[in-house]
Amino acid sequence: MQREHDDDARVKRPHGRAVVVKLLATQMRQRLALAVHSRHEHVKRHLHDAEGRRNPHSSGPLCA
Repeated sequence: MQREHDDDARVKRPHGRAVVVKLLATQMRQRLALAVHSRHEHVKRHLHDAEGRRNPHSSGPLCA
């Protein structure tokens, strides 16, 4: 039993704070990517409306 404990003690593990920081950084990158994608879709819909086509996401009247 003591031998297993000694083996576990030699295993290098990342510091708990490093793991948390890495996870937060990953989440922030994902949120930024989602925000950029959402902004791109918003601009695309706006341009689509500007060309005189009806935006299925808007409740406004049809454009002629």
